[in-house]
Amino acid sequence: MSHPRPAARFLSYGDIRASANHLLLTHFGKIQLPVDIELLVEYHLDIEIEFIPNLKASGGADGYLEPSRIAADKAAWSANTNRYRFTLAHELGHRILHPDFLSSAAYRTESEYLAFQRSLLEADLRRYEWQANCFAGNILLPAEPLAEQVREGISVLRPAGHALDLCELHDCERLARWIATQARVSLDVVMRRATEEGHWVSFR
Repeated sequence: MSHPRPAARFLSYGDIRASANHLLLTHFGKIQLPVDIELLVEYHLDIEIEFIPNLKASGGADGYLEPSRIAADKAAWSANTNRYRFTLAHELGHRILHPDFLSSAAYRTESEYLAFQRSLLEADLRRYEWQANCFAGNILLPAEPLAEQVREGISVLRPAGHALDLCELHDCERLARWIATQARVSLDVVMRRATEEGHWVSFR
C-alpha cells in the first residue's frame, strides 16, 4: 500500500543552518540576541499566534502549525517563556522547511492535527521533528551571535572568580546558563548549539 503523505526529504544540518540564517538576515539585517521570535513570526511573516488553554495538558502538544496560524499552549507562554519561544521557532521551521508537509494537511483543530501526525510514517515524523528542532535552535541562537556570547561569557565569568575549564562539563554548563539568560533559551538549546558549532573545543 502506498503512503498517502509526501516522504520527508533529506536536509543536511548545513542546509537547515543556512536557511535559518538567511531568514534572519532577510528580515532583521544585523542579528541580535535575544531574537524577537514573535516579531519575526507575526510582523515579518504575517503568521497569527493563537494561545490555546491547556493545549499541552489535553493533547501533549506544545503547539502546531496551520498555513497562516501557530497555535501555542497558553500555560507555556505565561509560565515557561523559553519553551514558548522554542515552540514558535519550531513551528516556523515546519513552515519554512516543509511546505509539502503543510500542503498535504487539512487539519484545523488539535485533534485533527494529532490525527494527521499519526498518519505519517514514524521515520518521516522523526525526520520532520529533527529538522524543525535544528531550525529552531539556529533561529534562536545563530552561529555568529552564539560565538560572540561564548567570548563575552568567558570574559564576564572568569574575572568574577569562575575559573572556566571547557574540558569540564560543569564549566560548560555554567557558561551555557549565562548564555541562556542572555538569549532567552533553555540550557539544553545552548549546550546543543555550542556542541554543533564546536565551541566547547574551539574556545578551550
